[in-house]
Amino acid sequence: MERKKINLIIIGVAVLLMAIAFPILSFMGKKSVTDLNNYGVFSLYASDNERNDSITNRVEYYICNGDFDLDKLIELCKKKKKLYKNSTTFSGYYLVVFNDANNVIQSKYPISAMYGGELDKLRNILAFYTLGGTRRNFSQLNYYEKNAADSVAKRIEIK
Repeated sequence: MERKKINLIIIGVAVLLMAIAFPILSFMGKKSVTDLNNYGVFSLYASDNERNDSITNRVEYYICNGDFDLDKLIELCKKKKKLYKNSTTFSGYYLVVFNDANNVIQSKYPISAMYGGELDKLRNILAFYTLGGTRRNFSQLNYYEKNAADSVAKRIEIK
């Protein structure tokens, strides 16, 4: 009888601790994602979940509000990788950086095609970050001196 009473007390305390801890942890997670909406000169403009058959990818469109800061973009990509690496919701994560808010536009192709031959759109893109593959082991930032249409991509593996 005494053992049952102790077990009930332990279960009660555990439930109480979870009821307190989950809202706090949830708030902390939301805050960390919100903190990435404005990161240096980069601002989140829009996001989308793109479905292609049974695959869902997360796409975030950022704009560059000043001089392109490669170091800040690499930091942002590392933080996004940490957030999405173990996602069970998304097969891949993509971040696209545009030169201006007026130029942000979705591709008519799946995001994995990185805007294909849409030169008018590629001329406004400064960088692509891709996180995907099995166990999210592909993590690469492509950035451009001028833009994605008129420059050769420079690639950085994001670890």
